[in-house]
Amino acid sequence: MKQSFQVFLKILSLLVVFAAHEIESSFEIIPISSRQEGMGGVSGGPGSRGALWLHPASTADLQGNWLTSSYSQLWGLRELTLSSFVYTHPLGAARVSAGISDFGCTHYRENIGCFSIAARFRASLDLGINAKWMRRAIGEEDIENVISIDGGLMVSPLDEFTVEVASHNIGSPAIGVDRLDQDLLAGFTYRPSDGLLISLNLLKQRGYPLQLCVGQEFRLTPWFTQRAGAKQNPTAITLGFGITPPYVELDYAATLHPLLGTTHSFSLSATGFWSE
Repeated sequence: MKQSFQVFLKILSLLVVFAAHEIESSFEIIPISSRQEGMGGVSGGPGSRGALWLHPASTADLQGNWLTSSYSQLWGLRELTLSSFVYTHPLGAARVSAGISDFGCTHYRENIGCFSIAARFRASLDLGINAKWMRRAIGEEDIENVISIDGGLMVSPLDEFTVEVASHNIGSPAIGVDRLDQDLLAGFTYRPSDGLLISLNLLKQRGYPLQLCVGQEFRLTPWFTQRAGAKQNPTAITLGFGITPPYVELDYAATLHPLLGTTHSFSLSATGFWSE
């Protein structure tokens, strides 16, 4: 009984927070990997595996083929389970990816199927585009589908510095009677030394205040990486780490919200399935 009451209070708090942000449409949650979550929700710059949901150009410089799976329960609620799978493979000078994501529970569910292509041009310009099939189900009868496009670019005027821009749901396509809000992501990534990364992203969504995300990543040993970050609107602190034995990477992140509690996120990535 006590546990049920605690869950009720958490859901009520969640609704209050969402209402304060004037949510007007579906698919407000963008799937991200635990590496990104541990760094405050930033994209992570060029060569980021599993990051195409947030930035379509992030895989343009990814080396090898990678399969990344991620899982989390937002604020510990089973009703807000988020999972995703992304596979990226080199195809000539491009990187081709396919991904699926699932968010929600029996009574409300959002699914995304994504095909993505990204490529590097002139050693400093990365371009990427996502074509997404998006499905929303409210119960068993109210089911809607829509096709949506994301686009993004990353420019590296210096080896250690990257500027990035991306947008999701270009053109605000309609799903049922709702429209998916087109947003704008802008930021930069700075690598002052080998193993250290500092990143900042700004995300503007209609109905939300401007969201600021900052994060850092530092490789302490060849197989262990420490991460930390913070985000605003909603305010949260993030912590995480990555363990990287050969051909595998295990990532963990914790997002600490002052009202809603802690979200634990796990990602597992693997590479080297076959020779290119």
